[in-house]
Amino acid sequence: MAILYTFLTTRQVGEPHDVHPNATLSIDTGSVTNRRLYHFFLDLRYLLLSEHVKRRIRSERQYLMQFLDLVKLPQGICPNVRAVEAHVEYETEGWIGASILMREINRLCRLFCEAFRTIESEEDADNLVDAIATTAYSTMINSLGLERLRFVHAEILDFVRFKSVPFVEFEKDAFQKVTHHRIVEFAVDRGSISFHHALHYTLSWLLEYGRAMSPEKMRDVLIRAAQMVRSQRLANSPHPYLSPDDILLTIFDYPLRVCAWLAQMKAGMWVRNGLSLRHQMSQYRAVTTREMAFYRDIFLLQTAFVVCDPSRFLASLIDRFGVGDWMRGNYVTRPGYEDAKHVDILEEMVHLMIVLVTDRTSLSCMNDEDSTQNSIMARDIAHALCFKPLSYTDLTIRMNDKSGESGNFQEVLAEVATFRPPEGMNDTGTFELKPDYLDLVDPYCTHYTKNQREEAENLYKQWMAKKTGKDAASIVFEPKLRVIRSGAYVGLSNFTQTPLFAQVIHHCLDYCLTAKTVTKSITTTRIETLLHLVLHTILLATLEDHAFEDDTHENLAERSDSTQSFVYHALCRTKFTRTAEISIIGLLQNVSTVPEFSSCGPKIRHILKKFWQMRPKAYAAATIALKFPYDNIEAPSPAGKTESELELKKKQALDRQAR
Repeated sequence: MAILYTFLTTRQVGEPHDVHPNATLSIDTGSVTNRRLYHFFLDLRYLLLSEHVKRRIRSERQYLMQFLDLVKLPQGICPNVRAVEAHVEYETEGWIGASILMREINRLCRLFCEAFRTIESEEDADNLVDAIATTAYSTMINSLGLERLRFVHAEILDFVRFKSVPFVEFEKDAFQKVTHHRIVEFAVDRGSISFHHALHYTLSWLLEYGRAMSPEKMRDVLIRAAQMVRSQRLANSPHPYLSPDDILLTIFDYPLRVCAWLAQMKAGMWVRNGLSLRHQMSQYRAVTTREMAFYRDIFLLQTAFVVCDPSRFLASLIDRFGVGDWMRGNYVTRPGYEDAKHVDILEEMVHLMIVLVTDRTSLSCMNDEDSTQNSIMARDIAHALCFKPLSYTDLTIRMNDKSGESGNFQEVLAEVATFRPPEGMNDTGTFELKPDYLDLVDPYCTHYTKNQREEAENLYKQWMAKKTGKDAASIVFEPKLRVIRSGAYVGLSNFTQTPLFAQVIHHCLDYCLTAKTVTKSITTTRIETLLHLVLHTILLATLEDHAFEDDTHENLAERSDSTQSFVYHALCRTKFTRTAEISIIGLLQNVSTVPEFSSCGPKIRHILKKFWQMRPKAYAAATIALKFPYDNIEAPSPAGKTESELELKKKQALDRQAR
């Protein structure tokens, strides 16, 4: 590690006594692009595979400290600031070397943390807890901006600042003591931001290997690290007022910024920064690297919802995506935005919330690691083969390195897919997904595009229609979520039961109904795409709501869990809109009567049935004055006829091409 550190900082191979603790990455000297560097990485990766080396790393903290010093060097390199007035005139090529370097660093992060993966004794568990605390301490110091004077070319330019965001209406009714959320102050479209956060990735791997601990213990470990930062580094600084929760929130703001940044880039807000930024985004989300970069950020956001106050972090998410005004009913386009961009960003935010609830690859605490890995591989293969048969080469390109290198890959592939041999000399054999494994596909998974999402959902509906004999248009995709029975992430979906989440859903539905008035340039088919996402989010929140109605409590407002039940919020909480005081179920009734949204009918009906099953009394009271265009929700099919799904998808595709 000393060789790598000295070579990256001075372009000279040095020994441990040559290490300068305040050195920085020396990109200009060509150390990053020198081929010798990658031989050093290869040697270190080989050493990290040794069981003896792993034991030393686990038991002697000095090696972790040295590794953190190494990965801190490229933390936040190649920052970007949005070009607003004019296109970037000259695109430097520094990002290419940085991306290659970070690919190696990110691999090292995973390999180094593998030393803490196996927990066979109490000593191993203690070593993991100590490693999490040590890494969190180092990450917090960097995230707060305490090292900004050392890393002057990195993304952090100032010490972290906080601001207060007032409670929304649903929260004011539920919580009387506090009236605001305290969140990090940062604007993605104006700030300096980078893709590269190796310290955060290292912490994420350690947290993943510690997922068997209770949520209280994981939070306690991180809070104790924050208290150490506060007492040792902030006591005599100009910023002693930060609480441990403030410091903890700061860590998780960086992956949140990157996700909001991706949404803005997809919406076309960063086109003036040139093609190099698009290439960086492609590298960050590429099949071969996303498990060590993009998925690490997703995992950290899931961790944030577990160890931080869910409402507070959800408020941070809303603010980072720049839709805070919309969540209060003020559907005004922000300066520098366009209506279409706002809708795109809102859609990406809703999709991110879906991913955070449904992507549970790294969260379950199953005893059988091989079984877990095989199920993950089967799911990945199903997602790759969902649309058409692929050759072995094309299939492996779509799989991550870990799956491709697994000894069980061939066995899992034979179970999930059927091999079709080549028919001629110039033909190649292909693998076709077995129909029974189509239910492994989640159309709302992270790496599907909008078109792929719609196509996958259509394939699922057609398959279910053949299986059940129902009309494909009436089929509703219901995700099969892996139950998290124990460990730190049992409360992952608690944020979907908060009053703030309910208000987000309320305003998303309200916007879809008033879009013609408030954003006249947005087409109906575009709004319909957003509406389908929102309805899927409602279905997820309903499936994750475990607070059933109690016959002994006639007055639901007296229930202690009433503020932590999405179905309760949907049925019983009302809010003023531009037209009336209305609840979420009232908005669903309004949506169901709009002819342009007729394709949403089956989903709405399915949601209503779930509401009725969970809270029959509240449902009866909430719908007494509402008239839905469906027959009895206990009946097998809706009475209202829906538009052909195929025609709808064609119309939406043409609309996207026109834009």
